[in-house]
Amino acid sequence: IAEPTGMQDIDKDAKQMSINFTLSIFKVLLGRTYNENIWIDTVLNDAVTETYKDAGVTESSYTWHLSKNLTLFDVYDTLLRLERFRDNEEYADAVKQSIAVVSKYFEEDGTRSALFKDRIRIGEIIDSDLIICSFGMAGKSPQSVDEVQLALMQLSAAQLSHQRSIFSKSQGKFNFKLWEEFQRWGKFPDSDKTLGVALTGGRKLGDVNIIITNVVKELLDDDRFGIFGNITSFLAGAIGDEKVRAEFCDRLSIPK
Repeated sequence: IAEPTGMQDIDKDAKQMSINFTLSIFKVLLGRTYNENIWIDTVLNDAVTETYKDAGVTESSYTWHLSKNLTLFDVYDTLLRLERFRDNEEYADAVKQSIAVVSKYFEEDGTRSALFKDRIRIGEIIDSDLIICSFGMAGKSPQSVDEVQLALMQLSAAQLSHQRSIFSKSQGKFNFKLWEEFQRWGKFPDSDKTLGVALTGGRKLGDVNIIITNVVKELLDDDRFGIFGNITSFLAGAIGDEKVRAEFCDRLSIPK
């Protein structure tokens, strides 16, 4: 659970935010398996709840500091212990399925065991002058990227983005976010959620979002990111297509 920012309207939701993010990660790791068994949602919620309970974390914010050293590996260890619920066959089967899928990330000899070993602490996010989230998409198409890996990158970027926003506001600072190569990563699944939250929620937190793209037409054709509804200033370079120029000016009420 994130450290208090001093802003009550944000701090009161810190535990639930942490729970939601943890559940989201495991849902991503489970992929299609999560949707194929309705009991898995219950299993994941139980694993997270029991992990906090074992650490002494309750609904009282005075206990939230006890979660400081908890990691995804603790949730996985709790998941292993849930196998004891043999009285409910469907529940036990969901636990087994969950473990079978995510074990490669958390067992020492798992094929993806290196993914979560280097922990990022909240202090590193707060105190850094610059954070770069690189998706490593150079020369790759959306179809060629592992969907789980891509979803994890987007989820992590969204979380880093939000944490930077709330702590910048608590310190009375502006948080500048530069979304570069938008024409590339904007095509990936669920990228609209990453940017959409940053634009709408970040505005209230004092964010300054700078979006760079060299394919303006794609934004005009499908503004699923809500950019034109949230834009406050803009800088347009040379747009060779006359129709695109005209529509761009019309959408932003630029006198022709």
